[in-house]
Amino acid sequence: MATSTKTSKRTWRQWMIDSGRDESVIDALAYPRWTRSGVLHEARRLGAPITDAMLRRWEAAGALPGPERQWSQTAGAVIALYPKFMPQLIKVANDLHRGEGRPLSDIGPLVADRLEDVIRESYLTGAYEPDESQEIIPILQAYAVKIEKDIGKPVSRIRLSLEGPDGEEVWWLADGIPDRLRNQLHDS
Repeated sequence: MATSTKTSKRTWRQWMIDSGRDESVIDALAYPRWTRSGVLHEARRLGAPITDAMLRRWEAAGALPGPERQWSQTAGAVIALYPKFMPQLIKVANDLHRGEGRPLSDIGPLVADRLEDVIRESYLTGAYEPDESQEIIPILQAYAVKIEKDIGKPVSRIRLSLEGPDGEEVWWLADGIPDRLRNQLHDS
C-alpha cells in the first residue's frame, strides 16, 4: 500500500511540532546538526547498521522523520540536516523493524511516541558523542562578540563545519549569539 504524501514529507521539525513543542524549544533542540552521512555513522555506532538507501526508504514510508535541507557553501549543494537526537530515533526504528519484525508502515507512530524519551536521553544524559559540541558553543559565541568589538560590525551567526577524509561534510553546527551574552560581553 502506498504511503500518503503527507506522511512521507514530514521533517523532524514537523514531528516535534506535532508532539506539542514550542517553536523556540524546537530551535534550541535543533543544534548541533548532523549531515546524512554523519547521522548514519552515529546510528551504526549505536547498533543500528542501516544504509543511506534504507534511511531514505524509512523516511519515505513515514517510519522516521525526514531531514531539513539547507544550502552548504562547503559542499556547494543543498544538504540534508538532522538534529542531535536523530541517531537514537534511527536506533528505535531499527529495533522495532529489524529486532521485533514490525512493518515500516506501523513504526512511525511508535517512534513518534518515543520522541520525548529520545530527546531526554540525547540532551540530558549525554547519550553519545560529540557532547563536547555543547561546550564549544559558548566559546564560539564569546569569540564572535570579541570579533564584533574589533571590527565594529555585528556577527549574527556562527557556522562550524567538519569534513571527513573524503571532503564530505559529516557534521555541521550553526548557532546565533544570545542578546544576553552579547550585552554582557560588550559591557565588559
